[in-house]
Order: sequence, then C-alpha cells, then structure tokens
Amino acid sequence: MKRFYYYLGIIGFSLITITACYKDSNISSNLNQKESLKLNLTIKYESDSETKGKKAGWESGDKIFLFFNGVTSGYLTITYDGMNWDDAALNGLTIDELSESGSTLTAIFLPFGNDAVPTYTTKWVFDKGFDTYYLRAAKQSYTLTKVNGITTLTATLAMAQPGRFCQFFVPDESATGTALFSCNNIRPQGLGSVSSSGSCNNLNDTANSGELITGYAGTIGGEKGYYFYGTPYNDAPKLYKLYYYFTFEKDGVYYDYLKIGTSEISDKSAVKLPSMNRVGVGYYSNNTLGGYTWATVNYGASKPWEYESTQYEWPGSTSSEWENTGLTQLAGRGEAVPTASQLEALCSVSVKFRIMAGGVVGYLLYDTGTKGYLFLPMSGRNEGKDVHKVGYYWSSTEYDGSNGVYLSSDAWTAPHIGDYLHQEKTKKLSVRPIKL
Repeated sequence: MKRFYYYLGIIGFSLITITACYKDSNISSNLNQKESLKLNLTIKYESDSETKGKKAGWESGDKIFLFFNGVTSGYLTITYDGMNWDDAALNGLTIDELSESGSTLTAIFLPFGNDAVPTYTTKWVFDKGFDTYYLRAAKQSYTLTKVNGITTLTATLAMAQPGRFCQFFVPDESATGTALFSCNNIRPQGLGSVSSSGSCNNLNDTANSGELITGYAGTIGGEKGYYFYGTPYNDAPKLYKLYYYFTFEKDGVYYDYLKIGTSEISDKSAVKLPSMNRVGVGYYSNNTLGGYTWATVNYGASKPWEYESTQYEWPGSTSSEWENTGLTQLAGRGEAVPTASQLEALCSVSVKFRIMAGGVVGYLLYDTGTKGYLFLPMSGRNEGKDVHKVGYYWSSTEYDGSNGVYLSSDAWTAPHIGDYLHQEKTKKLSVRPIKL
C-alpha cells in the first residue's frame, strides 16, 4: 500500500548508495554466468516545499526502471526492500549491450506501477500505472567498468517529478484496485513513453479536460481512499475555471460533485473531496433547478454522462403513452417526461456552459438561487460521441399532429426551448425525467 503525505516540507536530498554484488540467480538467464553485476548508484530523491500529495520517501516494494541509451532489447530494475535497494534484475538485457563510457541512462519511478511491464516497439511504453505523477532522472551519465569478470555500474540518479500535477483524493475505507474520475478543468496526465535515447514524453499533451482519469487505492495521513492526478486546464474562460464538476465511478456505482471556488485550483495542489452525491437511476438533483427536481440521468441511462441507446420516439403527452414506448418505470419512480414549460424553466437558470464530463461533451446547468446542478450530455440522435454533436431532449408537449416540442443545445448554443423548436415524432431523442 502506498502512503502519501499532503505536505512534504523541505527535505532536500536523500542519498542512497548501492554497492551490492548480486548472485547469478538474481540476474536474468541471459546474463553471462561468469559475470556478476555490482551497482554503485547514488539516488537523490528531489522535492520542494511546494509539492503536496506526493511520496516523501521510499517504501518496501518500490521499483525503479533503468533504460539505457540506444538499448531497446531490455531494461534493468532495482527494488527497495524497506532498507536497501537489494534486488536487481536484467529484463531482456545483457551486460555486453551497455557502453563502458560516454553514455546515459534514464530512471523512472511509477508510484502505482511496481508490477508494470514496459515494452518497446518504437519507444518504451508501460502497461499500467503510468497515468499518475511520476519521478524521473532523464539522460543521466553512467560509467561501466569490468574487472575480473565483475561489472560495476556507477551513476547518480536525481529523481524528480516533472510537470504540474495536482492530486485529488476521494475518501473510501473500502478502497481497493482502481476507480475512474473526471473534472472539467483537469486534464489526464502521466508518462507516455521513453524514447530509445532516454527522453521522457508526457502521456496526454493534447488531452481534453474532463476526460477520464484512473485513480488508485492508497492511504494518506491515516485515511484510505483513491488518488487521482492530473494537470490544470488553463485555456478555459476565467468564470468557468471557478466551476469544478467532478465525476467518480467505482464498481459500476456513480457519483458527482460540484465545487465552486473563489480561485482556480493551482499547480501542485492537493484537493480532498467531501462526500460526493450518488447519481444514477432513482437519484435526483441535490436541489431544484428552475423550481423543479430532476433525475440525475437520462431515462435508460445509468450515469449522467451516458448517452448511448437512450433515445425514444414521441408517443403522446401522457405518461401512460410514454410508458407504452419503453419508459415503463416512470410511474413507479414518481417521474414524468417534462413539459415544454418545465424544460424552459430548467433552461432559465443563470449558469449554463459546455464542458466534458466522464469523457462526454455536454452542458453543466447550475441554479445560483438553490445551488442545484446537473449535467446534460449532448446525446444527439443515436449519432455517437462528438464535440460538435447536438443535445436534443423531448418534452411531453405536442407541437402539432406530426411534431413534438424539444430542448436543443449544440457546441455553440446553450440548452434552450421554444414553440418553434419541434421535431417529427418519429425522431429518437433523449428524455431527462422530472421528479413529481
């Protein structure tokens, strides 16, 4: 279990020197049996007083991966046993492939990736644990000497965190494995790859804010929960950057939370989220919007950001007619398809802007009077996800014999409704129920 601390303080450099001789059995079978590997590594754990929510020191089981300039057949790992870096392994690598002088290596530490496996095609890529902050010592000089069949690798590794990672913590005493998280003003980030020359490339330099981020179970200050890391998105309009809409998904159960701040979440922040609001079938907006209480999901969906296969034709103005077309649980849950005037009241709330939540584009609506909020995905008409798709929602109000009134939104226009907005009744649109 990884342990993290909100505030590291100024700890400067922690020096660890490894001068252990390893038996042949500790080296992979491709190592010449007449040779032994001796490591003389000075490891510096760099930090600063501003860094929060990151490792403060090594723990048993931590592993560092060493990649050598120009060597793509394998890599070296060293593992910490609680007191020493006492286990080294060559993974597809032979000592003869290493330069004796004038070359470099790159060291990588993944806080949740001690069992990760990197593979090389055109670059080194990890199979897990790469989508968090990480520590690196890129292109560090090393020397290799061979005397009497003993090879000594000497290097100094200044392990430091790159980038502007923020940490988000969701308390959960039963946390195990992983969970998923998103925030409209936070982008996923991590280690994308390591080149054959030892350059480190970030995971998502072009990622959208609001895309899903993997979180890992761990403990912080005695509290157990999930830890997520990302970087702030700085290009949003200033007003929108104060609204942080969070989603959380664990074992098929979904939550959301809206935080409205007076300032932006800054680089290297550590944010502990309070109890989040359960969303899904049978759960409703925490407060009213436009005077009404709304379902947190579209009918037929399990989460607010779900849009697949949840559209219906317009059958009539009564709940019984809607139930006959597949909305069979409306009455049992005390819900109804909203009228045009109820949708118009929803659209009258003062805050409406387009975001991405759970990797899906839609609109955040917020009632400043009641502090009620909800997310409407731009579901389109069974056309799939796209940042430019429309968001159409049926009302139960008839326009004429062939058409029904609907709510409309798109990439440029916030949700709105009016008598002129009508669609043929045979079109399949989404339904966001209202609580009676």
